[in-house]
Formats: sequence, C-alpha cells, structure tokens
Amino acid sequence: MEEIRVLPCGLVSRSDAAKYLGLKPNTLATWNSSGKHEEFFEKKFIGGRVFYDFEKIKSFIE
Repeated sequence: MEEIRVLPCGLVSRSDAAKYLGLKPNTLATWNSSGKHEEFFEKKFIGGRVFYDFEKIKSFIE
C-alpha cells in the first residue's frame, strides 16, 4: 500500500484519503458534490482544499 500522509491534527488530503480507500480522488470529489459520503465521514475545508478525518475514514472501512 502507498504511504498515506496524516497531518498532526489527524486529517488527510483528498488524494491520500482516496489512496487509503482504493478510489480515485475524482470519486471523492463526486461524492463531495453529491453529499454521498457525508453520512460516513466528515470533511473539512482548509485554504480551499478538502481534508478528511483519518479516524473516521478507518471506521468507514471497518
């Protein structure tokens, strides 16, 4: 598995979240615009970029 960079605050970028989930970043972007993944894990906007809580992504996988 590729290395996933988790920020000290526990967030990951969209591309790292996609790597971890085995998806393409565009898939998460599509989910973002449709609100599909809101029920599974929340996103945060920082400087115009989307980040995800890594612990919630791991819980989503389990």
